[in-house]
Amino acid sequence: MSDTFTRRVALVTGAGKGLGRAYALWLSAHGSAVVVNNREHAGVPSSAHAVVEEILARGGSAVANGYSVEDENGARAMVAHAISEFGRLDVLVCNAAIVPRASFIDVSIAELRQLVDINLLGVLLPLHAAWKQMRAAGYGRIVLISSSVGLYGEKDLATYGATKAAVIGLARALTKEVPPEADIKINVVVPFAYTSAAAVSPRMDGLADKLSPDKVAPVVGWLASEACQYTGLVLHVGGGRATRARILETAPVDIDVVGSDAWLEALSGPALADEASSGHKAGSRITRR
Repeated sequence: MSDTFTRRVALVTGAGKGLGRAYALWLSAHGSAVVVNNREHAGVPSSAHAVVEEILARGGSAVANGYSVEDENGARAMVAHAISEFGRLDVLVCNAAIVPRASFIDVSIAELRQLVDINLLGVLLPLHAAWKQMRAAGYGRIVLISSSVGLYGEKDLATYGATKAAVIGLARALTKEVPPEADIKINVVVPFAYTSAAAVSPRMDGLADKLSPDKVAPVVGWLASEACQYTGLVLHVGGGRATRARILETAPVDIDVVGSDAWLEALSGPALADEASSGHKAGSRITRR
C-alpha cells in the first residue's frame, strides 16, 4: 500500500482531532504528504499544527492549514496551499462537520444555516476547488465522510442527517460527471467510531477501544489509493469491519385503486437484487412491463 501513496498529496478537512486526525496519520504513515486542515480559533492552540507535529515526528511530510471549509476563498486557498507546498493534489477527504443535537422544533434558523454552511457547503466548496485540479490532472481520489444518521435517521439529529444525506447524493451524482478518460474515484464512508461528538450518547459507553477512529482509517486510506478502482460506494465502517449500504427497490406494482393501501402492502415484499445505476434506470424499471 505504501508504494501507491509515494509522491501523492492529500488534503484532509477537519483533521485536527478524532476521525480526521486518524485519516491524516494513516495517509502520512503510508507515504502521502498531507495538508492537515482544521479551522483556527483565536486564543486556542491549533489542533492542525499538533497533528502536523505528530506526523513530522514520525518522519512524515505535512503542513497545517487553518482555513474554514465553508468560506469560498478559504476552500480555494486550501487547495492552492497543497499545490504550492507539494506541487499537486491527488486526494481529498472531506471530514469537517459539526453535530448539533437538538429537536427540530428547537433549532433556530441561524443554527440551520450554520449547519448547512459547514456540513454541506463545507464539502461542496473544497470539492469544487479540488475538482478542477483533478479534472486537469486526470487523476483523483475523493472520500466524503457521511453519517448513519443521513441513511437511517436518529432522534434530535434531523438537521444533521439532512446535510449528511446530501453528501451521499452529491458523491453518487458526481461520479456521473467524471470524464471517461480520467481516473477519478468518488466514494463515501459512514464511520461508526468513538469520538468526542459520539461520546455524548450513553450507547457509546465502554466502546472507546473497540470503536477507535484508527479502525476506520484503513478503509478511507484504501479508497484514497491508486488501488481503488471502485466509485460511488457507500461503506459503513467501524470496529475493523465494513458493510456496503445500497439503495434497493422492490418490484413495481400497479396503483389502480384509489383509497386502498393494497398496493402499498404489496411493496413490503423483498427488494430487487440489483441496484439501479442511475435515476433514469430506476424510473425505467418502475414503468417497464
